[in-house]
Amino acid sequence: MLSNLEIAAFIAAGHEVRNVEFKGPGSSSDLDFVVKVARAAIAMANQRDGGYVIIGVDENDPERCGLDANLVAEWMDFDTVVDKINRYADPPVRLSRSRRQLPSGRDVVVLEIAEFDDIPILAARDAPKGVIRLGHLYTRSFRKPESTATHTHNELREVLDLATQKQLGRFLRTARGAGLPLPDRPSDDEQYNDERTAFIAQAAIEDIVPSARFEYTIRPADFESERVGFSDLLPAVRSATVSVRGWPFPFVQNPEHGDRWVSEQNRFIHTEVWAAFESGQYASWHRLPHDLEDDWNSLGDIEDENRFFPVWLPVAQFTEALSFALRYREAIGYSGPLSVHLRLLGAKGWHLTTGDRRRTPFHGDYRLSTNDWQRTVVLPEGPAAAFSARELAVAPSVHLLERFGWPGVTEQIVASAQDAAFDGKAF
Repeated sequence: MLSNLEIAAFIAAGHEVRNVEFKGPGSSSDLDFVVKVARAAIAMANQRDGGYVIIGVDENDPERCGLDANLVAEWMDFDTVVDKINRYADPPVRLSRSRRQLPSGRDVVVLEIAEFDDIPILAARDAPKGVIRLGHLYTRSFRKPESTATHTHNELREVLDLATQKQLGRFLRTARGAGLPLPDRPSDDEQYNDERTAFIAQAAIEDIVPSARFEYTIRPADFESERVGFSDLLPAVRSATVSVRGWPFPFVQNPEHGDRWVSEQNRFIHTEVWAAFESGQYASWHRLPHDLEDDWNSLGDIEDENRFFPVWLPVAQFTEALSFALRYREAIGYSGPLSVHLRLLGAKGWHLTTGDRRRTPFHGDYRLSTNDWQRTVVLPEGPAAAFSARELAVAPSVHLLERFGWPGVTEQIVASAQDAAFDGKAF
């Protein structure tokens, strides 16, 4: 996403560029204005790497630049803006939005438009005054920065080349999935794993990786090495951070910047490491706490030191991880399927406790039966608000707790543990 400084630089240049279009102040309830924004968004989506539509900048009248609070709220309403723009787009445009400030201190809203996913985007209907015409293909002109349906052969070739590359990629993924022999090429998972492995190799996390730990990996469906701008990584993590139990997930205070990632190691609140990559992948490692105790009044003769595993621990962490994943997908401007891989390593034999004095303690000896538990939750396409992280976290929590041999675990118990962990707060 464009920064305040980048926006100021574009304005200082005195004109638009091919991947940036200015739109003066206007309301999302003004049909004529929305249509102009929609045409610009469609045109941006039909070029490589997409582009930006900045709402609130009138390059011909600096005095009119900026949006009042009501207009900012209108254009930051994700569902409304997406719906109004995509009435004119087939297939729909993928976009994200951010609030930014001009050098004058006034607010604008930036719409970041992603390039089309599979096929070029056409106009889905006619718009008033002929601004958009049904079936037309709009692109950004090479001759001057404008959205147009009149193409030179170079502009049209760019769209066709981009569509061909995407269709070829889809064919290769389908062919590999069907088992057809093809030239050896790393799969999407292999490429994600390679960048994750490269990070681990250079990160000083020896006190976490060999220990009993949770690992969370969040990945878009297909690997794209530069899906997220490097300067957008940290703002995306910050904006997606979840803080409900009194400390954030993840902890962001003094991040470090690598070649293709941003990361941070935290040993102040909880021992954890996270990394966000340009590919859109996010990974984190969380060492299990070693200061948890057995249930009170337990009849079990448990002598293991630092090997107690309260019910609320996976329930709370899975809910936070999935809530973060939903918010992170929106923050990086990705609307496709997202996989969230949950993993618990090195905790075989740990003893399950209730960890809540309001509940009757366990009197049996429930111990984890595996040293490597894994589960993947796939987040369907759609805005974060359409899903509940609490509901998504229930099934994997039950699945893990069953591996302790606890016969009484139910979805209702997990939901109750969520209420206790988050004091009834919704996600």
